Amino acid sequence: MSKDIGISSIDRDDKKEKSIAVREDELLNPSDKTKKIMLKTLLRCFTKNDIWNAIIVAGEMALAGIEIKAELNDEQIEKINSELEQLRNKLKKDNEPGNYIDLARCMYRFQNIGLDFPNLDDEEIKKLQDLPEIFRTDPKWPKTHLAYIPQIASVINRNIDSLKKPGDASLVRNQLEQTIISKNGQIDSMIIGAGLLAQLDKEEAKKMLRSDAWKHCPKWTELLDYFQKLTQEQSGWHVSRLLPPMQTLIKLHQAEYSNKVCE
Repeated sequence: MSKDIGISSIDRDDKKEKSIAVREDELLNPSDKTKKIMLKTLLRCFTKNDIWNAIIVAGEMALAGIEIKAELNDEQIEKINSELEQLRNKLKKDNEPGNYIDLARCMYRFQNIGLDFPNLDDEEIKKLQDLPEIFRTDPKWPKTHLAYIPQIASVINRNIDSLKKPGDASLVRNQLEQTIISKNGQIDSMIIGAGLLAQLDKEEAKKMLRSDAWKHCPKWTELLDYFQKLTQEQSGWHVSRLLPPMQTLIKLHQAEYSNKVCE
């Protein structure tokens, strides 16, 4: 009898592991159903003339491995290009760092989508290049903004290490851990923050997954449940926004922990 019970227990564990692996694969390789949910949100943004959010949704879909450029028609691409042009014109009057963060992230999404854009001028490149030092020294800006270094480096065609200083990733990790604890593992902040940190420094991301702060997070299976819930609710905005960083976490999780962390 005990032998049968043991086998049944092993079978259940195997099924659980297979279930987790299947759900992870579904996020790494979004289904047509998931794509349609995000495309519906994208179309709604264009219909409402909310072009900024259209760029965000399209850019995140591209980052998640979806060929989104082919889904855009000439009129939509023209509107997207116009939005970037307006932002660059705005920077000539108001060169506040927050606007340059917007520029970096906007152009990073252009790159992911595969859209052409005019070259940055020398002033724009210098302002973007100066952003990491502003994040390090100006208390107005959270240290977590240093996680945008990979995106900044990409749009000015620089190596990440040329903009990153020793300790930057540690600063990001420490502040993310504080945020996770204070928000009691708020899922959106946790996924986005951890995904960005992994792009900046995988070793620091691993440290965060091992930290006491991560104990405040939902279990790994609960994170997978969360995406299933978003899909069922057809929340295309949240799915598109969270999918790329979650994919980064899944790959890190699979490579380093084999489902041992967060369970």
